[in-house]
Amino acid sequence: MNGFNAGGCGVADSISYSDLEGFSFNLDVDFAAGPQSIITPSNIQKFQNLFSSSTAGASSFVQVNISSLSQAIHITPTYDDFRSYIQTNYQNVTPGGIYAPQDQTPTMGFKGNGAIVYAVYTLNLLNNLRNNAVTIVTTYSDFDVVFGSGTGDTLQFITYFGLAMSVYPAFFALYPTIERIRKVRALHYSNGVRALPLWFAYVAFDFIFVLVISVVVTIIFAVSSSVWYHIGYLFVVMALYGLTSILLVSVMSLVAKSQLAAFAMTAGYQAVWFLLYFIAYMCVLTYAPVEKQNMEINIVHFTLSLISPVASLQRGLFASLNLFQILCKNDTKIGYPGDISAYGGPILYLMVQSILLFGFLVWWDSGAYRLSSLTKKNIQTTDEEEEGENIEKDVLEELNRVGSSNDGLKVMHLSKTFGKNRVVQNISFGVQKGEIFSLLGPNGAGKVCGHHKLPLSVVQESIIDLASDFHFANSSSS
Repeated sequence: MNGFNAGGCGVADSISYSDLEGFSFNLDVDFAAGPQSIITPSNIQKFQNLFSSSTAGASSFVQVNISSLSQAIHITPTYDDFRSYIQTNYQNVTPGGIYAPQDQTPTMGFKGNGAIVYAVYTLNLLNNLRNNAVTIVTTYSDFDVVFGSGTGDTLQFITYFGLAMSVYPAFFALYPTIERIRKVRALHYSNGVRALPLWFAYVAFDFIFVLVISVVVTIIFAVSSSVWYHIGYLFVVMALYGLTSILLVSVMSLVAKSQLAAFAMTAGYQAVWFLLYFIAYMCVLTYAPVEKQNMEINIVHFTLSLISPVASLQRGLFASLNLFQILCKNDTKIGYPGDISAYGGPILYLMVQSILLFGFLVWWDSGAYRLSSLTKKNIQTTDEEEEGENIEKDVLEELNRVGSSNDGLKVMHLSKTFGKNRVVQNISFGVQKGEIFSLLGPNGAGKVCGHHKLPLSVVQESIIDLASDFHFANSSSS
């Protein structure tokens, strides 16, 4: 981007003008010519005069001398020699070759890869050999291209920078994924942590890194060049893109089977949509009628930006450099950078996507959605059906012992439900006299009771706690 000039909105700013091209002979050129009769001093002098007179207006012509030109020509006495030499040395024959015997149909060969200028000047040499009366001077120029002169550099910059920005948010998927796999988050929730403050804390912490990255990038851009269109708005786009990407990778971490899978999913998803957006954009510019290009470009942008936040970042980068004159209306630039066609569209999309993704995360981890509820019915079984289920051996032995013992405390077939959720199901146990019973809940706290140490009312209270909730507080046994 060093020395780059941003394109304007005039007609001249949307066109790359092509210069005249020439061809200069040097010792590396290998020109096939035959038969021997056409390689005369007069013809070589004609070539020298031809190329010397062609320097006017061409950008790469140089005068040649007879000795250099003679050394660059490989003589082929017969037509078979001419064909064989070109077929054998096709990678070196430049710009081509001529076989032009008197009163016969001439043959011309030219180097096909590279520029068409090789064919143009080989044909020009043939024409001058066949015409002794008039010297024909040829110059060549490509058609002007309907892209600005700096479009190539701009596209390279946006491609490299955009791919890097597509990949870096994937690192934020590593911790949420390993936390879910190791059930750390389940422990948080069992301790009473709610989904809303948990995810807000995670996103706020990760967003600190996004802000740092966005600030550093903006400073580098502002210092390196002054061509940016309201670079402050580009900072907002990059920050919102980072926020939305954090939430997107957090959603993907809910289903990833490993940290590597989470990183690959998120980085690949963003990079693929970055390239698809770029390809769709170029296809419209290449194949769409000129009068429909602006409309179809807007359709591409506002459609693909719904699927991935990286498309909004890409549109912001296009706007920052006025690539393909997307900031132009009626041959002038948009005055308000927050216009929906400039930075306003990406900012709006990223804000809405952030809200939706954050709401989905909270909704998912709040227990409002369970896949099992969609795949199978919640079947309530009776005590008789439960008795017919397979029971582990040690559990069955304890159940038989409690039924025939004289324990100081017996609990038989205890169950508890909260609405449709059954939290305790068919629990039986007994506490013998002189025995201390310890009950540990999923959050690490517990109830310790012994028949010889605690009054029966306290023990009964502990059983009621067991039936009503799984969160227990430590109680003194004194």
